[in-house]
Amino acid sequence: MEIRQLLYFLEVAKERSFTKAATRLHLTQPTLSKSIARLEEELGLPLLQRKEHKVSLTAEGEVLLRHAERIVGCVEDALREIAELKGLTRGEIRIGLPPMVGTSLFPDLLAGFLSRYPGIRFSAFEEGALSVEQKLIQQEIDLGIVIPDALQEPEKMELIPLTRADFAVCLSNEHPLARQSNLTVPDLREESFILLKEGFFQRRYILEECRKANFQPNVIYTSNQLEIVKQLITRNLGISLLLRMAVEREPLIRCVPLKPALTIELAVAYRKGSYLSKASQALVQHLKQTLP
Repeated sequence: MEIRQLLYFLEVAKERSFTKAATRLHLTQPTLSKSIARLEEELGLPLLQRKEHKVSLTAEGEVLLRHAERIVGCVEDALREIAELKGLTRGEIRIGLPPMVGTSLFPDLLAGFLSRYPGIRFSAFEEGALSVEQKLIQQEIDLGIVIPDALQEPEKMELIPLTRADFAVCLSNEHPLARQSNLTVPDLREESFILLKEGFFQRRYILEECRKANFQPNVIYTSNQLEIVKQLITRNLGISLLLRMAVEREPLIRCVPLKPALTIELAVAYRKGSYLSKASQALVQHLKQTLP
């Protein structure tokens, strides 16, 4: 059974006439009759009663009619959606955003894109950069922001360089060290640290920098929510090292530069060789054209 046969059958059932149906389908009547006959032969049942110039449905034809309408409708819907995706009037992009950079960079990444493709939707997954890489490898997301130097399997990734970002010591305005013009990691030896949990690059970087300075940080709280970390800092319950871009608009948090500076590279990544939807391909092209 072919979709074409169902289309022909539906038209005959609608017009109750082979002649009228053939005209609407731009077919000769013998061609249409042979197609319906083959369908009946394949099913082993009569679908139409032919009496003189009138055509009516048999009981079996009535059953097929209900199903054929649904089948053809589903096919037409699928073709319509595919056409819309091809024209990028619709689509969805799954993107992984580390909390510390997502809110700062995501709006800028989309500047101009959504105005050009207003029908495209985004599903944002707030994950640490280390988790973003795993989701890309497992194809649970289409694109994500990563740290190239921290990738576990860089050979599997295509990268679009994004920007550089600096860590800063983040403290309450009431903290004694808030008055300093800059701080070194050893200056933080006696402080209480508030960190993001495993899977976030911030945790790995802080622990590594403290190790280089020959001390184990006193970690009093860990969270997977950046907002909680910031709230605890504003209450002067501890300090953290965060990307300046993530906190520079927080009036109750003082960002003291690190000396020497601790800078990381950020990039947009997608899995090498994996299928990208038309919407994701369009975003990749947009980023390549607009990012410096």
